[in-house]
Parts: sequence; structure tokens; C-alpha cells
Amino acid sequence: MKKILAILLAVFLFALVRVGLKNAEKMQWYTAGVSLRYEEPLQSDVVHDAHKQNASLTFWCQQEDILEIENKQIHATIFLYNGDMAMVWGRPLKIGSIPSPFDESGCVLSSGAAYALFGSENVVGLFLKQGNTTYVVRGIFESNDLLAILPVSTAAFTAVEIPYTEALWQDPDTQVTMLSQETGLPTPQWQLYPKEIFAIMQWTLYIPILFSGIVLLSLFAHTIKGWPVIYRDGLVFLILLLLILALPFFFQVWPQWLTPSRWSDFSWWRQVLSQLKNHFYAWLSIIPSYRDVCIKTIVLCHLSIIAGQCILCEWLRCGLQKIE
Repeated sequence: MKKILAILLAVFLFALVRVGLKNAEKMQWYTAGVSLRYEEPLQSDVVHDAHKQNASLTFWCQQEDILEIENKQIHATIFLYNGDMAMVWGRPLKIGSIPSPFDESGCVLSSGAAYALFGSENVVGLFLKQGNTTYVVRGIFESNDLLAILPVSTAAFTAVEIPYTEALWQDPDTQVTMLSQETGLPTPQWQLYPKEIFAIMQWTLYIPILFSGIVLLSLFAHTIKGWPVIYRDGLVFLILLLLILALPFFFQVWPQWLTPSRWSDFSWWRQVLSQLKNHFYAWLSIIPSYRDVCIKTIVLCHLSIIAGQCILCEWLRCGLQKIE
């Protein structure tokens, strides 16, 4: 009976990991690049020169403003961007498609904003105004909040998105410094790395899988004690082979700059810990945008799932001790 209960706890732990992975998938909406943030808006000539030097950069800012149609207007949270909208807001669309980087008149609305403004979410192709500029709705994403993402050529941009490259994934801080120097961007007050958080979230979810696997293997070992040696050795070899095959997958989602070239290099560990501390402090000290609040909400949900996993792991450990 105790063995069955332990197995059920392990299965439930696996299910909870699946829930955690689904929650972690939402982080991918915001992990397309590194986000540089500024206290003061960037000058228009700085934005122009930087975009000329590197066309992959996306500039954006958040503000509260009025959206209107002929006979109605609403007060909404608006993201103004210059570049690729997917770098700013990666939520999958419910209806329509995101505007291309060259589409200067297409916008995207939340379902809440669409209902508040038009009375329906089937509004792709309809027009709205923000200030003196007219936009056509290209797509709708699911959210009850009043949100809009609008392209502009110039605005009081306070954020820059840098798309991830292989070099940026290997050494983010150095690459960001080099890119800022090449494009003439000022030193940002904060540098945010959402993809780094996503990788850590995935790894913390896989650790309980390993723990529950060890527990189940221990229970299984008691069952196969009477097996012939050749069968037991074959089973152990198969398990080790599966673990080796799984390692490349685990390291694929892990930031390369967090993998040491030499595990005994203590100066490397000090440097990495200092970097992680700075990255963590940036998330705490930044003046959050709506997008940052979404990321922090996902992280809080993740922490609650991890807490549940820890409780299940402790139950499994106690159950295993009783069985032994």
C-alpha cells in the first residue's frame, strides 16, 4: 500500500511538472531579446542613428492614452514601438496577424479593448484613432485589460529590445556593451534578460522529475532483487543511456555563459554570481511596465508550483524511508 501511495505521489509530481512547463511556456512570449531600459526618453536623433546602424533593434515605450472611433473613446494602456512588434509583445493572437515591421498603420488590440471600443472582438480591418493618427486593426490577443500596440516612427522611447543571437546567448553583458558602443546608444539604467529567467524556470522544474525518478527506481530496485544479474545490469545500462541522451536537451535550454569551462575556476564563479546578482537587482529596481508585471506574475505562479513540488518531494522521501 505504501509503495502504491509513493508511486501515486510521484505521478502527481510529474503532472505538477507538466503544469509548471505550461506556465513556463508563457515566458517565451517575452524572451525574444534583451531589454535595455532608460529613465529618460531617448533623443530622436539617437534612435534614428542606432536604427540606422542596426536595423534589428526595436524601440518602445508605454503610456496611458485615449483610443477612439467615430462615436466612442476609451482610456487604454498603449505600447508605442518602432521596429518588430513581436520583440515587444509576443502573446499569440486570437484573431488576425501581427503587423510586419514595415507596416506603419497596422495595430493590435486586446480582446478587452476591442469589446470596449467596438463591442466585438471581430474587428480586424476596422479603424481607430490615437491622437491625430489613424490605425487599422490587424489582430486581437486574449486579455481583459484595455491594451493596444501601435507603431510610430518617433516617440518618447524608454526601452530597446535586442534580438538574441548566438554571441549574445554566450556572453550577454559583453555583447550588450559592444552593441551600445557600435550604435551610439547611452548606457542603460537596467538590462533585463527574460530568456535567462525562462531557462532557470525550466531547470527548476526538471529537478523534481529527477528526484521522483530516483524514488521510483529505488522502489523498482526492491522489486528486481531476485532477477538474474544479466537482466539487472542490462536495465541499469539502459537507464544510464537514457540519462546520457537526455543531457543535450537539458543543456540546450541552459544559458551557455552559465556553463563553466573549468569547474575549479573560482574567479569565474565569482564573476557569474556577480552578474546574476546584477540581473536580479535590475528586475527588482526597475520601474515596471505592464509587460514586466506579466513576467513577474508568471514567475510568482512558478514559485508556487515549485513550493508544491517541494512538499510532494518531502512526502516521497518520507514514504521511501518507511518502505525501507
